[in-house]
Amino acid sequence: MTYYLTDKQLDEVLTKMFKAVGQGFISIKKSCHDTKWYMKYSWTEKEEAEFRKWLKSYIIKKLHCPVRLADKKARMFCFMWGWKYKS
Repeated sequence: MTYYLTDKQLDEVLTKMFKAVGQGFISIKKSCHDTKWYMKYSWTEKEEAEFRKWLKSYIIKKLHCPVRLADKKARMFCFMWGWKYKS
């Protein structure tokens, strides 16, 4: 079984991620048009942990994904596309 986000679900996830740093998300084409769009903003480790917790729950609910796999997917998403840490 595969567990992938649809475009609509990805929009929901990115909206939540942008909101976590006080920014608005319009669409992937407009908000993520730069090749390094994920380097534009930053968050604290606590903000990332809260988002990751939300994302894990979202993945479980929307994709009917097992808990351990949902946790892995949430961590990988934050690693690949999450904001940089504030210094």
